[in-house]
Amino acid sequence: MTVAIIDLGTNTFNLSICTIHNSSYQILHSCKRAPKMGKGGIQNNIITPDAVERSLQALQELHSIITSYSCEKIIAIGTSALRNATNSQEFCDTVYATFGITITIISGIQEAEYIYWGNRLAYDWGTKTALILDIGGGSNEIIIATNSEIIWKHSFENGMQRILTKINPSYPFSQSHKNNIEAYFHETFHLLHTTVKTYSIDLLIGSS
Repeated sequence: MTVAIIDLGTNTFNLSICTIHNSSYQILHSCKRAPKMGKGGIQNNIITPDAVERSLQALQELHSIITSYSCEKIIAIGTSALRNATNSQEFCDTVYATFGITITIISGIQEAEYIYWGNRLAYDWGTKTALILDIGGGSNEIIIATNSEIIWKHSFENGMQRILTKINPSYPFSQSHKNNIEAYFHETFHLLHTTVKTYSIDLLIGSS
């Protein structure tokens, strides 16, 4: 079976196409588009008309690739921007009407678990205890895990697009903007600060 998987993130849409046979798979194609779905509306929990247009254009390009591979199944997953947008169902309905693609919006905890398994496939950290930080546009997922089990996981709605919207930093960053970002992380990562003290962590794994 040939399967297409689309990850509809707050900033980036990722596409993987693979063949699946029993318990094995082979990746045929991977690519991404960056429609920045959360831009302009994430602070108000909406997907703006401009963001809808950009996202549909990105999906049109990805759908053309999927069609060229004659995929038998399409799995589309929505994360932070769609989790929080009040008009997410309207967006999902438009995508289904246009492309016949059903979007499943997952919780932050489910996203964290998927991220763990993705990192497991990418990297073997042996018997060590790792803290996995997945940097996203809308959310950052933190997973504390060994190579065999998840010990703790959480999704923090403090991703990069939220920072850009809240802080509106200059380029290059001024010291005041750096201070504001540090204060924002200190506030929104409070649970993380208290949690990491209860575990013996050997390494940090960053993914995006």
